[in-house]
Amino acid sequence: MLKEMNKYRPAIKPLLIGCLFIIFYILLIFFLPDHSNSQLMDKLTNLEYKEALFLVQIPAMIVWLLAFYAYSRLNSYAITLKKTPSYKALKTLSKGILLLALSMPISSILSRFLNLFEGYNQTFYHVTIIITNYINLFLPFAAFIIIYYSAKKITHRAQINYSLASSKFLILIYVVAGVIYSYETLKAFSGNSLISINNVYHLPVFIFIITILIPYLYSWFIGLTTSYDINAFATKLVGVIYRRALYFISLGLATVIISLIASQYVTTITPTYGHLAFNFHTILSIVFKVITGIGFYLLAHGANKLIKIEEL
Repeated sequence: MLKEMNKYRPAIKPLLIGCLFIIFYILLIFFLPDHSNSQLMDKLTNLEYKEALFLVQIPAMIVWLLAFYAYSRLNSYAITLKKTPSYKALKTLSKGILLLALSMPISSILSRFLNLFEGYNQTFYHVTIIITNYINLFLPFAAFIIIYYSAKKITHRAQINYSLASSKFLILIYVVAGVIYSYETLKAFSGNSLISINNVYHLPVFIFIITILIPYLYSWFIGLTTSYDINAFATKLVGVIYRRALYFISLGLATVIISLIASQYVTTITPTYGHLAFNFHTILSIVFKVITGIGFYLLAHGANKLIKIEEL
């Protein structure tokens, strides 16, 4: 019994951090004054609006817990390989997952604070929107870079070669998504002025392109290539049991990365900053959150299988 408790002890601390984020976020929802300009506030009482917002955010909060759990299990697997050459790369990979896990509650909490400042100071509200945009970008951006380079270290010995068909497919997905994303986001800027700030991002268009649009496109590119590399690496492993376990890791990682790309895509095209609206955007966001949660679960499940293999 004591052995089983020690086995899952490394998962307790990350899950506790996730629970603290959730508790703090729920307190913000119900006790922070809400100055949102959402049209639903004209139809619902203040309490009804907060209850609806809480219900809509439940899937996101479950994903936070799954993300912290996935980090804890991947980190535990890295520890079992402490004396092997793969240890540092796996440890770094787990840190990338941790940064992804942290980025979700942090961005959500900042969005709630936006509603507080919206009704008091318009200038400060705009500044807070700009800060939130960069937080939403750079935390996942840094995580994608960490995951990308750690995955490269893990897979470099496998000599992964991109086939012509797979290369064309990846390029096609990336180009189509990039073109549509660039078109939809740049529509928010009025006229043809390069310094227009009459937009939901409250940034000059040139600054927006250099510091937000291009980094997003780059992070999506390395995210897609990382997903491909990990999946290709799994097919080259010897040993059916080990290969199956790594398939869960690769499938979970690919699901998380692609679903987060899709979430970033929707969020940056039509940013809501904590406002609640029952529309297609909200439904799509919930769907992508559920898919992200499935990805983190698969990642944790694969890591658990690999831990069991190492314990044999």
